[in-house]
Amino acid sequence: MKTLVVIGHPKPNESHVNVFLKESVAQIEEVIWHVLANRQIDVEQERALLKSVDRIILQFPIYWYSCPSLLKEWIDTVFSFQMHELEGKEFGIVALMGGAQKQYQAGGKEMYTVSEMLRPFEMLARHLKMTYLPPLSIHQFSYMSEQEKQALLVEYMHYTSAIYPMTFQEQGKWYVHTLKKIVHEEIQTVIDVIEHNQEELEELQELLKEMM
Repeated sequence: MKTLVVIGHPKPNESHVNVFLKESVAQIEEVIWHVLANRQIDVEQERALLKSVDRIILQFPIYWYSCPSLLKEWIDTVFSFQMHELEGKEFGIVALMGGAQKQYQAGGKEMYTVSEMLRPFEMLARHLKMTYLPPLSIHQFSYMSEQEKQALLVEYMHYTSAIYPMTFQEQGKWYVHTLKKIVHEEIQTVIDVIEHNQEELEELQELLKEMM
C-alpha cells in the first residue's frame, strides 16, 4: 500500500514535530513525503500523484481551527468535483495542535472535539467517495517526554503505513514487521514479546479449530 503525506506546513523544516515525523517514516518506502511550501502547483502532476497512491494524508498545523492558506489553496486548485479516480482511496488527517487534548471536548476550553473541527475535510472525502480515516491529532509535541515521543513514532508509522481496519493478529504482525525496520537494542525486547504473543495466539486459534 502506498501513502502520500501532503505537508501543509508553511515552514516544515522549522517545525520540530514535522522533522520528527519525517524521520519516523524515512525507512518506509511506501510512504511519500510531499511538501507544498515553496512549490508551484502543477495541477496535472499533483493529480497524477494523488491517483498513484492508496492513501492520502493531509498533515498541517491548526490555524484558526482550520488548515494554513497554502494547503487550502492546494485543495482548491487540485481537487475537483469530477475526480472519480479517487473513489475508494483512503483519506486521513494529521493535525498538529498547540493546545492540550483535554481542551478539545465538550466542557473544555474549545468546546468541540478535533473530529468536529475537521468535519469539512470529512465532507470532502465523502463527496469524493473516499474512505475517511479517524484523524490523528498530535498535541503539544514540545512538551512530550521521550517515552511519549516513542509511542507517537509507532502510532504515526501505523497511521501512515498500516492497512485499515486491522484485526488484533494483523496488528501484531504489522508491529513486528515495521519495528524491525527501525530496530534499536532498547526495543528489541518489545519485538520479542510481540512475536512470542503472536505465536501463542496462533497456537490458541489452532487449538480452538480442533475443538470445534
